[in-house]
Amino acid sequence: PPPPPPPPGTPSLTGSVKRKRQIQTKFRMPLFNWQSLQQSKIQGTIFGEIDDEILYDVLNFNRFGEEFKTKAQPKFSPKRVDTTDNKKESPVKKSGEKKEKEQALLDPSRARNLGITLKRIGLTADVTVKAIDDLDLGVLPVEYVELFLKLVPTESEVKLFERYVADGKPLKKLNETDFFMYKLTQVERLLPKLKILAYMGNFFDSVYMLVPQLDAIIAASNSVLNSQKLKKLIEIILAYGNYMNSSKRGGVYGFRLQSLDLLNEVRSTDRKTTFLEHLVTVVTEKFPEVGGFVNEVPFLAKAATASLDAVVADVRELTRNLDIAKVEQERQLNNTVLKDFLANAEPKLDQLKETMETAENVFKTAVEYFGESAGTTSPNAFFSLFNRFIRDYKQAELNAEQRRRLERLAAEETEEAPTKLAVR
Repeated sequence: PPPPPPPPGTPSLTGSVKRKRQIQTKFRMPLFNWQSLQQSKIQGTIFGEIDDEILYDVLNFNRFGEEFKTKAQPKFSPKRVDTTDNKKESPVKKSGEKKEKEQALLDPSRARNLGITLKRIGLTADVTVKAIDDLDLGVLPVEYVELFLKLVPTESEVKLFERYVADGKPLKKLNETDFFMYKLTQVERLLPKLKILAYMGNFFDSVYMLVPQLDAIIAASNSVLNSQKLKKLIEIILAYGNYMNSSKRGGVYGFRLQSLDLLNEVRSTDRKTTFLEHLVTVVTEKFPEVGGFVNEVPFLAKAATASLDAVVADVRELTRNLDIAKVEQERQLNNTVLKDFLANAEPKLDQLKETMETAENVFKTAVEYFGESAGTTSPNAFFSLFNRFIRDYKQAELNAEQRRRLERLAAEETEEAPTKLAVR
């Protein structure tokens, strides 16, 4: 026997979608300038699971038409422009360095910077070199390591000290900073070791900073995927948008999320009520449970601040540096400090990678569920759309409540007026 037909509003197995009904409105309505989704892109999205036409017998379009009918063809304000401040901070200019009068092998600026560092750390050259060789953060804390990363001997400085020694000149004649730099030039694989020390010192802090971002993306993505109240609200918006646009553009099967930013731009005939405020009133009167959709989508604000691309880049960098540390560990088989670090860090990094993969997958699913492109949509852009909508919805609720309160006061004054006249 043939398979049963799909439920109303659900795409069939062949991908066909029922034809949208054209609505003849009683009044000339303003145009809701949303961005529609093509019918071919509906399947698998939230719009393939909803049917706005089932609401036509529930929603009071006559009241909406009376309130929002146009006097003339309106001129729509331009779409909202993202005014995010993208200005880059101008680099801080360093004041000119005063040249040292003392003659030395090192460039005066380099000698001065190294001298400042040596006074700060308070360690001798021999103690410092041993700590670097042993990868000992107990002696050389990570903040000191990061200072030395800026003072690694250059190729020309290495040659400078090689010539000095080749000429048979005594090392004891070198001043403190020159001698310290000379000792650094004698450390095998100095730069890799300093980088490993910095990696070891910052690894766990880096992981602890990345995990909350991934957790927020996962939680926020799951919340918008599973919110039935949000789905119903989207369905209501689709129904009203199709009512306004059907006679001009025809009905659509879905819309881009950025269309939510336009709900405040459509106003009633008297310009006192926005489309969103009317929606709030409809929800309050006919779908009161839907108004609590905000409680079903937590973590959006935190997820909007996360950069998945930056997290992925950081995890790749952590992985690359872990591989470098493993290579060094093969050269220092007796280094228990490095061995213990790797034993703790590798499982943490594996767990972080799993969390990142989960975040990438669930975010991709959420983005595509709402008909957006996962390849071009960031968590900031995606979740910020919902954040703005929630902010505007809450404000519309306040505006609607204030309007109802004023209407009640006006009605009470009208009722009291005959009584006051009778007393006079």
